[in-house]
Amino acid sequence: MVTDELVLVGSNDGHMYALARPDGAPRWKVGDGRWVVSAPAIADGLAIFGDDGDVVRAVSLADGSERWRGTVGGDVASSAVVVGEHVIHGAHDGKVHAWRLADGAPLPPIDAGAPMFASPALTGSGMLVIATHAGRVLAIR
Repeated sequence: MVTDELVLVGSNDGHMYALARPDGAPRWKVGDGRWVVSAPAIADGLAIFGDDGDVVRAVSLADGSERWRGTVGGDVASSAVVVGEHVIHGAHDGKVHAWRLADGAPLPPIDAGAPMFASPALTGSGMLVIATHAGRVLAIR
């Protein structure tokens, strides 16, 4: 993910790296050793991403400090999408998870019936779509 000032890259070494856009100089890194294979969602000065330790977290773009963290029942390889005041992503626990962007308060998950690597997409009409490993595509309003 690229912002005006940073390039954000997840890594199999268990960190999300923030590099300065003009020269690639390291700015910060955050993680706890679990693979970060999804792209972060960017909103309100935060980068929101998951890892294969069943964790989703929001960190400050300015310095990488953690603002909130949540846990789910499976790896989070799905990139998140911001929809209004919420962050939404799939997970290997077979659920679509949503969190309040401001403080990470969880909303009730939606059972998709199968794990998800796929990232959700938001349509022009405001519908969220995401595919499961079982070949099912969910459309959520």
